[in-house]
Amino acid sequence: EAITAFERVLALQPDNLPVRTELARAYAQLGDPAAAKRELDLVTTNPATPANVKHNLSSYASVLEESLRGGPRTFHTTITAGTGYDTNINTATASSYLVVPALSALGPARIEDGTRAQSSGFTQLTATGTVRQPLSPATALFASLSADAKTPFETSDYAHTTLTAEAGTQFFRPEGDIFTLGASAQQFWFGGDDYSTTYALNGSWHNPLSASTSLTPYLSVSHINYETGLPDAHRIILGSSLTHRLPTSMPTTLIAGLYGGHEESEGTAADHLSHNIYGGQFGIEIFPTDNLALFTEARLEHRAYSAPYPLFFTERSDTQLDLSTGLTYALTKGLSLRPSISYRHASSNVGFFNYSRWLTQLNLRYTL
Repeated sequence: EAITAFERVLALQPDNLPVRTELARAYAQLGDPAAAKRELDLVTTNPATPANVKHNLSSYASVLEESLRGGPRTFHTTITAGTGYDTNINTATASSYLVVPALSALGPARIEDGTRAQSSGFTQLTATGTVRQPLSPATALFASLSADAKTPFETSDYAHTTLTAEAGTQFFRPEGDIFTLGASAQQFWFGGDDYSTTYALNGSWHNPLSASTSLTPYLSVSHINYETGLPDAHRIILGSSLTHRLPTSMPTTLIAGLYGGHEESEGTAADHLSHNIYGGQFGIEIFPTDNLALFTEARLEHRAYSAPYPLFFTERSDTQLDLSTGLTYALTKGLSLRPSISYRHASSNVGFFNYSRWLTQLNLRYTL
């Protein structure tokens, strides 16, 4: 009713600046920032408007313009520093001997100490920066850059560094759906040498099923360029995760997911490296207090290879189990402590790839 009354006055007195300002205020309260900004612009561009009033109204107009874009540009930076102990820093078998079927007449082959599982303490440093630029309430652009470096105490042969850049766009629906499309590039160094470069296209759909449950299907298509003489590979992964918040006295979130895909190595001579991938995961996060979160996760992955592994006369088949648990404790705003322990067991019908490892870690994370 107020808007109608203001419009009637302005129909007879289009230069009535106080009424037009009140009309802009009414539109803003009604949730129509576009109409509010239109009326404010008419006031600020009118020569009869005093300079000090123009200045004040321009500030409000800027706020409305940000609202039309979906909000201001935001920056987030996270830095994580930690130390830990890895019982198998080189992800190698602990066996001293291995039977190779093609050479079985010679007896078990001895595995040299330097290529067997080695333990070591390590330090790890991770930094991530993200910028998000809304274009409208329904669209935003984002870009991120992250770096991760893990350095063992005992030897630099197994040190590795990862640098990842990603950019993309997000689309939002009033119902809460979020569609994300992005492209990424990742460079991986191992032992101080170039190891691989990965280019990927990624997409996901965050679909709220209810106030407490959401489903997120995703798709990733990537190309891996190896610098070590290994054949390049193409990979596709399709999966989905389900998140559910339990109505308990302590906030609790359950996460479950399934995924599958295929990695194809280039060249027929590399068929024994091509494989199908199947996996699933389950996790739980509990918040006993406002500054404490407890988490546990389990993941199982199976890889079935396409051709017999050289000298073993059979297609390689791997199954990998990962278990992890830990907590996050907020020390101050933006600063948290995160101790964790994880276990991995990998079993394979090709003995080179049988291994297990324990990993304990203590991280300090700061978010700006």
